[in-house]
Amino acid sequence: MDNSVVICVLAKEADKSNPAVKAAMRRGWLLECNGLSEETCTEYIATYLGVPQKSLDSGAAPLRDFIGKVSLGNPLFIRETIDQLLLHDLVKVRKRRDGEADLSYHQDLEGVNIASWYQTSMVGETIS
Repeated sequence: MDNSVVICVLAKEADKSNPAVKAAMRRGWLLECNGLSEETCTEYIATYLGVPQKSLDSGAAPLRDFIGKVSLGNPLFIRETIDQLLLHDLVKVRKRRDGEADLSYHQDLEGVNIASWYQTSMVGETIS
């Protein structure tokens, strides 16, 4: 009977001087998961909001930067951040007759109380 054990350790950052991490690196077992790049993050935000990507490159750059910073480029956290901003009327998307969409957002994004988003994975898992 095989008594193999699989252990999966998740960490925000791996201490590459740790002997266990070094052993995992030697064996090719260390998997680094990074968030989306800034460009991909922008594309993802635009797609999720249903707005043209160019609207995030110009007038809504602070919104794009805020979502990227809060979510660390994690697609689940990007969706949760956008959902919370929409839920609290901090972001509004208005569809125009020509099929395009207008995006507006609350200008004081730094004042947003992210800690109150306890029901999200992004905040709830951090608090746990």
